[in-house]
Amino acid sequence: MEGRPPLGVFAIEISPPAWIGEEPVRENKRSEIAWEAVGLYDVPLKVRRDGFIIFEFDKSGEFRGGEVPDLPLEDGRRLPKAFMEAEDRRLDLLYRRLGYMNAFLMNFYSGVNVVQHRGGLIQEPASPLNYLLASKIGEVWQCFTHIKRQYQDKADSKPSPIVISEEVMDYTVQAFNDCYAQFGDETVEVLSLLYLACYEYRMHQSASAHLISWAIVEKCINKIWLQLQSEVDLNSGGHTALDKNRRKLLSGRDYTISIIAQILSLTKKVDDDLLTRMDQARKVRNNFAHSLNPVSASDATNSIRLATDLISRLSGFKLVPQLSRSYWM
Repeated sequence: MEGRPPLGVFAIEISPPAWIGEEPVRENKRSEIAWEAVGLYDVPLKVRRDGFIIFEFDKSGEFRGGEVPDLPLEDGRRLPKAFMEAEDRRLDLLYRRLGYMNAFLMNFYSGVNVVQHRGGLIQEPASPLNYLLASKIGEVWQCFTHIKRQYQDKADSKPSPIVISEEVMDYTVQAFNDCYAQFGDETVEVLSLLYLACYEYRMHQSASAHLISWAIVEKCINKIWLQLQSEVDLNSGGHTALDKNRRKLLSGRDYTISIIAQILSLTKKVDDDLLTRMDQARKVRNNFAHSLNPVSASDATNSIRLATDLISRLSGFKLVPQLSRSYWM
């Protein structure tokens, strides 16, 4: 079987169309690099003036690779096991890269809100159907579709681009770093799931938006719960001993998310408003999961806001929920 080279440089185009920093004064300046930085996991990031975001995943130890070796068919018919395993690793790497790109988009659109006080519809999440490839040809980074390798560029028929400041891009990277300080290697998954929840909300899929964001709420509440245990532990200067068995008990089934929330309220780790919103979101989730009760847009809004608020609280960096919806009339 013929193998494949490592996965290359990925890219995605900002939508709606955007100019980064300023509108180019000349046509040939559209493709110049307007901003660059090194993102989480040492991924070099570059943004063209005309809004193409380039992710040099091939330079990151976490995201490089994906090659599939040339291997002969076994018995002339069967695909070699090593070949299939390499294909699976390549596919897993592809989806991890897409998750990184969606986490980046979550931070980016939040930055547009915070820095430029501008809202609007978020774009479709990065997927195997819409991501781009990028190559540096001469001195110019060019972007292509990955299917037929067709050159991508701003079409004249598209809406007039908006100007995105470089401060928005700085915010995007800082949000990544601050979230990583709290969530570690779960950062990409947490932020990309939040972005998916916001997009489901945009597409009027309130139930899926609620379920995805509620999973993030539970993750955040459990983090606060673990922080409380660490604070009260004698080994951390607290007042009670938490050995292995006791920690196992506190993380077991006897301590549901509703009980944990009540304890966090009693210990002033969450306020009454947050507790009320959590109880409401949990009941909606349970009613849907067990009886397929309808989930309203306001239910989804509450859960997404709750997830975003908790991430912001834990990371110390303000994220903004993306809650604009599409309408077709």
